[in-house]
Amino acid sequence: MKKNILLIIAIVTIALISRAQDTWKKKADFGGGTRGYAVGFTIGSKGYISTGDNFAGHKDCWEYEPTTNVWTQKANYGGGLTSSGEGFSIGSKGYLLGGGKTDFWEFDPVANTWIQKANFPGPVRIWGVGFSIDNKGYIGTGSNYINNNWVNYKDFYRYDPITNTWMQKADFGGLERTNAAGFSVGSKERFL
Repeated sequence: MKKNILLIIAIVTIALISRAQDTWKKKADFGGGTRGYAVGFTIGSKGYISTGDNFAGHKDCWEYEPTTNVWTQKANYGGGLTSSGEGFSIGSKGYLLGGGKTDFWEFDPVANTWIQKANFPGPVRIWGVGFSIDNKGYIGTGSNYINNNWVNYKDFYRYDPITNTWMQKADFGGLERTNAAGFSVGSKERFL
């Protein structure tokens, strides 16, 4: 009987602990102020937010350290004021394509520097999606305002940081879209 009671107590305790992990916990406020249309990526255990702000554009970059719950301003994004871009990380570097631009930049958090890389070869866009799979980065979809009309895209491009080259890949299989979300799990992408 005592073993059954101890087993029930252990199960209830584990259930309560597991349930507690499904809650949101407030962390330090973002150091860069209120903004929209920013780009975010993760390098190791740290998060990075750069650019953004309703088309007016920012160029600051912020690092979040979860173990200390502290935001630290880093070197400004090298491409100047921008918002609505795309980003991803590969290994120990972050990458950012500013919205409405073709210049593409690599962030090195150790050196705290931005280095311009090969220009993005696709049409200029905002509100696209970026993610990485198997040490390659991908940018696709999005929109551009051309001749008084919004044009949406479904194209995709792959970036190889070893060769600093872009390659056009197969188009997204669904309809053209903008403001999509994408992420990767293992070697497969998930796209909404």
